[in-house]
Amino acid sequence: MDDDKDGKKSKEKQYVKRAKAMAPRDPAIRVIKKSIPDDVFELVQPLVEAGKLLDANDDTVLFSLKKMPFVPRLPTQYRVKGGIAREVLRGYLLADAGFKKARDVDIIRFAGSSDSQDHRLSLKYMRDDYEFGRGVEVIEDRPTYFRTRDITANEVLIGHGQLEASYRAIRDLAVGIIRPTPFVTNADGHILGATLLKCLRFMAEARVRGIAGTIEGLISGERVTAFDVALNLERAFSMSEAIAHEYILLTWEHGFLCPAYDVPPPAVDAVVWLSERINQGVTLFKHLPEDVVSRLPSRFGR
Repeated sequence: MDDDKDGKKSKEKQYVKRAKAMAPRDPAIRVIKKSIPDDVFELVQPLVEAGKLLDANDDTVLFSLKKMPFVPRLPTQYRVKGGIAREVLRGYLLADAGFKKARDVDIIRFAGSSDSQDHRLSLKYMRDDYEFGRGVEVIEDRPTYFRTRDITANEVLIGHGQLEASYRAIRDLAVGIIRPTPFVTNADGHILGATLLKCLRFMAEARVRGIAGTIEGLISGERVTAFDVALNLERAFSMSEAIAHEYILLTWEHGFLCPAYDVPPPAVDAVVWLSERINQGVTLFKHLPEDVVSRLPSRFGR
């Protein structure tokens, strides 16, 4: 019995010690902490201890951000979203300084500025997407931005020395979950086809990087088009050939690519199959490796 009591007291002491360690020392931070769910606060505790926590509300947390060479300095009304923002947050949460180089810089603008400045920034930082009519995204305000993302991991913004992220983004990025948001999900639980394919591309990237990723809250996609399959394949190729091969495997397994094949198609077959269905030849694919280009049929001469 005495051993049981001693063990219980030891566990209680450990609990009290851990609770004290998690308690912010700065009174202002203690006030901010009240807005943050306990599980999220535990994930960002190292950032709090490093003095990076600036503010929090019912949905998001705001941190100070050190200067990073791959995060461009933008005019006042502009922020960086997408791959760079996700990667910075993931690196902060996992204490990983090995940031992955993003394919390009995705930018949003709040009210103000001008179309001419959007055009200039789109050409400079996101040329690939701009060719497909996807330049600077114009957003009314911050709440609208966070309410209209397609995947929880995209509920992140960085710019002007600050990083803001939703609680959902922090929870999911910390454990490698890829989760569509209610914004792209209908009453039956189906998501937009373009979002489903993006989830598969994110999963392919996670597998290649050795991250234990899982897709949650995904039933099926509506209106899956060959163009969206091809566009995500091109983006996968722009990151690496290994990610593209993993994406081909996932889309084939879901029946979106070469469904008549009994085994996953080689990359060249996937490119040909898609090119024949989007009526653009192979012009969409700007990052094909040479071994794929060399095996394309002559009718797809580039």
